[in-house]
Amino acid sequence: MIQHTFENADMAFSMSVGYRLFSTANGDGGEGMAFVIHQDSRGLTALGGSGGSLGVHGPRAINPGFIIEWDTQSSGGSELLDQGGRNVHVLVRKNQTLTEIDEVKRNDMRTGLTPGRMWVHYCANGTLTIFLNNLGDAKPAAPVMTKQVNLKDLFVGQNVFLGYTAATSSQKTDNQDITSWQFTEDCNEPF
Repeated sequence: MIQHTFENADMAFSMSVGYRLFSTANGDGGEGMAFVIHQDSRGLTALGGSGGSLGVHGPRAINPGFIIEWDTQSSGGSELLDQGGRNVHVLVRKNQTLTEIDEVKRNDMRTGLTPGRMWVHYCANGTLTIFLNNLGDAKPAAPVMTKQVNLKDLFVGQNVFLGYTAATSSQKTDNQDITSWQFTEDCNEPF
């Protein structure tokens, strides 16, 4: 996690992240990782639970927070809003209430040793657009998700913490590697 102060009150941003998600357990590992923007009072030390909680959820959940999950394993449990399988989830947590904005099922969540890439664009009008290529570095023509999210209502002021969390379970493990990351306060950055 890093501390960040948005220059613009609208909190617009773009990011591009290269990553590898792969299992050493016969291709059936878990649990995944998450990108998080938060204002949890624990600051840089904020950390949720292990396993399916991905370091974000659970009894010590990061709150308030905007969360994008790369979920590689069905974790179950109503609090996690996990419909099973391998998914990209976008969630917000405010006042300890978790709300799912959207979920996209992806059978190709694991990249193997070849890095995948995600592009996220959040604009001043609240439009969130996510592009995903789990099998390479080329940006797809069409997004996997376009939704409305109001980060200005989620956070108080422009000082936030942002970064990544990840977790494995005791039975199933994945390697979760961030291979590159670009972040800018421009919702139209093409990267």
